Amino acid sequence: MERHHMFCTNCGNELKEGARFCPRCGTPIASTPSDVPSAAQAPTTPVDTAAQAAVDTSAPATTAPAPAAADAAPSAEACPAGADACPAVDTAAAQPKSRRGLVVGIVVGIVAIIVAAVIGASFFLKQPTTVVYGQDDPVSVSLITRIRPQGVDGTPLTTYTVTLVEPDATGDETDLSSAATTPYKIRVDGEGGFRMADFGDVPDNGYTLVIVDESDDGDDIPRELPVDYGEDNPDAADEIVVAPPADDAPDEQPSSTNDQQPPSAYELYWDTCREYLDAYGDPSWIRAEDGSYMMTGLCVAHLIDFDGDGTEELALVYNTLDDFVPNTVNGYLDQQIDGFTVEIWAYRDGQVELVYDEADSLEIANGGTAWFTVYGKDGEVPAMRTDVFNDSTIEWASDMDTETTTYYEYDGSTFDPVLTLDYLIAEGGVQTYIDGKPSSPDDATAAEAYSTRIVQQVLYSLSMGADSLDGDFDATSAATQATLDSLERAASGEDVETAAEPSYSIESHEETAPLTSSQGVDAGFTTDVIWRYSEIVVSGGEAPAGVAKINDSLRAMVADARASAEAWTIESGDIQDQGYTADIVSIADGIVSVRTDTYGFAGGAHGTEFIEGIFYDLETGEELSASEALGIDDAQLRDLAADGIRTFFSHTPSDLLTTDADIEDAIASITQNAESWRYYRCEGGIAFVAIEGELGSTAFGSHEIIIQGEGGVSVGSETDFGTSLA
Repeated sequence: MERHHMFCTNCGNELKEGARFCPRCGTPIASTPSDVPSAAQAPTTPVDTAAQAAVDTSAPATTAPAPAAADAAPSAEACPAGADACPAVDTAAAQPKSRRGLVVGIVVGIVAIIVAAVIGASFFLKQPTTVVYGQDDPVSVSLITRIRPQGVDGTPLTTYTVTLVEPDATGDETDLSSAATTPYKIRVDGEGGFRMADFGDVPDNGYTLVIVDESDDGDDIPRELPVDYGEDNPDAADEIVVAPPADDAPDEQPSSTNDQQPPSAYELYWDTCREYLDAYGDPSWIRAEDGSYMMTGLCVAHLIDFDGDGTEELALVYNTLDDFVPNTVNGYLDQQIDGFTVEIWAYRDGQVELVYDEADSLEIANGGTAWFTVYGKDGEVPAMRTDVFNDSTIEWASDMDTETTTYYEYDGSTFDPVLTLDYLIAEGGVQTYIDGKPSSPDDATAAEAYSTRIVQQVLYSLSMGADSLDGDFDATSAATQATLDSLERAASGEDVETAAEPSYSIESHEETAPLTSSQGVDAGFTTDVIWRYSEIVVSGGEAPAGVAKINDSLRAMVADARASAEAWTIESGDIQDQGYTADIVSIADGIVSVRTDTYGFAGGAHGTEFIEGIFYDLETGEELSASEALGIDDAQLRDLAADGIRTFFSHTPSDLLTTDADIEDAIASITQNAESWRYYRCEGGIAFVAIEGELGSTAFGSHEIIIQGEGGVSVGSETDFGTSLA
């Protein structure tokens, strides 16, 4: 029996019998042997493979020559470009034909040419399907669908990479979830586009094509297209053009200069932000194992009217580092701070310009903690500030340290220095200068009458000694995201003033000071104690009236406690607060939750720690009960508290309560009539306070137990605030 050798007429690859597609180039193969011309009719010149040669795969496409035949007939034309299917080559020897057969063959050939011309004309008149990057609906594609991506200017890409990913891949296929790990990746050179066949053997599934322009003038930005792939997908188009969305395409030139409308400030500010988002990432934060925090990506975005002309400028802070510098590196704190850049952009004459990028513009505290801060005087425009160390223009001795503080204000054209203070620090004291002239420290303090208007933390070092600062860094991220959302909406025509929503961060004010106390008659002593309160800082919108009221309340709470403690005497018989803290531990759903902590002392060997929770309405500043603030009635709160304490005892045995009956009695005693002060809300959920001596001996301590967990925190665990004063 004679064996037929089949070859693809597009690339020359030998085919298996019954093959429907060429495994190398994806070209469809004629479905029956009767449709296949003989070797005598096979093309004697290679078929144009420019489109396939453009794809860089592991096995370069080649064109196989037609096998020799002793009685070869004249060669036929190659498949018409763009035909839906190219016939394979049959190498069986041509059979001698009679003259009648010749006539029939000529007639059949003429008919075939006419049919091919009609098919070819209909093909060339057929328009490819156009889709856009980033669209939500997946595009149906098959093994032979040709995909031609365009750049942001609407012209075909010529040098690019394409990866095939499955973002939701799990199990053994997790490598498909990322463009960095997927095995399906090709590089394409030329305008011919690519086919799904170029990826090799790909299972039918839903995927995302990730296309990156790597030409010399390309932006290297990954652009995505969701696809629904099936080898024989009946809904697939023959050819797809992937175009940029309307907001990515360059603006069309107007027909006349009179028709041209310059883009708004917010459109251009949004474009600027998008560039930094693409380059450095979204506003986010990371935490090191040692407890340090750092903002990453586009850390800060604020709209501030620096010159009072009614048009806001755009203040940005971005971090070029995506991870901490190892603390084993010499000068690692300085390197981490140097990773941040502060810039201010201004809108003028239909375009934005960089008007401020002074180094050392972050407010730095000892230990490597940094804030983005905007300053101002009452009734005056905002100002920026730089702090430079050991680089004063004033002549100074080698045994001195110097600090130069400069304030800059914007006049609508440039940020100019308006005040420079130099401090020359030596063991004998401090020499001060105002704008290069000697001054007294009091005069320097009076001249520096600026106060902070906006504060957002971007870096925190564990050496500062605070507890969890998730909330502070969440606030920075949220404020930045609020500005970005506002700009995006404004760029589409929405009023930026109505689009902006206020965001909140927390600023802590703390002082450690000596306090005189006494254990009895002629037994006085002095101890250092902490006085601290939180303040809500609002950005990105108008502050609710309750903010000022809450801030005043917490400030007065600590001030009153301090005044009473400093006036206390052992003879009064009262409890002395040896330190007092009022910390905001949560701002969520319009509710502010505060945790207070004091070490109460009335003489004797030791005092007692008292911890309480307070809830406020953010809009009004009014104090709320726990049930009002949490939306849970008192009975349910008591049940939650009882269950949380039982769970706590399951892994933390009491030193006094040794039987189940003892435990249940203690639980009933402290939960039956639990008042609102026992509850507060923090990042880990709702906490319940049990003071010293309630769950065991005094030595067993007080406990703040999670009774309703959030963010993966378990019921029965304890909050991480710890004892800050006792």
